[in-house]
Amino acid sequence: MNILLYFSLGASIASFLGLVVDRFPERSIVLPASHCDHCHSRLGISEMIPILSQVYYGSRCKHCKHAIPKRYMVIEAICGILFVLFGLGQMQLTTLLLLLMSLTLALYDLDQQEYPVFVWLVFTSLLLLFAHSYSLFAVLCLFGILAYMFPLKIGSGDFFYLASLSLIMDKMSILWIIQIGSWLGIITILSRKQKRTPIAFVPFLAAGFVLVLLMQRLGLFL
Repeated sequence: MNILLYFSLGASIASFLGLVVDRFPERSIVLPASHCDHCHSRLGISEMIPILSQVYYGSRCKHCKHAIPKRYMVIEAICGILFVLFGLGQMQLTTLLLLLMSLTLALYDLDQQEYPVFVWLVFTSLLLLFAHSYSLFAVLCLFGILAYMFPLKIGSGDFFYLASLSLIMDKMSILWIIQIGSWLGIITILSRKQKRTPIAFVPFLAAGFVLVLLMQRLGLFL
């Protein structure tokens, strides 16, 4: 029962975050109500159930039959699984904030190739309340500012994301996150035909963060 509850909650949160990424900052995340972007028909309750509604309607709008990207269903499933793996009842508030921040920023980077500073500031402001050390955070923020001002191989958003993680994660964990994210990025680049095309790096760092978190939960990290 708890597994179903955790999965449903995680999938529902992911569904809302997907709406935020689609609308913010150009449109309101409150109005208008959820609707099909193609025919603008308002969605009913049966069309807004995470994962199940998309499976039932074959990833198409109930009204105009326009295709709905499967990424929404995949993201909802991933978030649901993460909530089950970490167990919301045993999850610290800081871990929950980091997971939600990672998912949101990764979605923005994948979908819009942008780094939403306002969203980052909201999550980071909350994380600052629980931080025990600010030195690495300050250093990474400085690198982020330099990356914004001067062309570097890594984007400013990547540094800012790592800075937020450093408020809760220790230095060794941050190094592992960078290492795993880099490995995943390299594998992705090598598997693509157009190897010179820039890739969004925040999703790989976010994946590295989740893997490090899982390994810590399994006792593979001190």
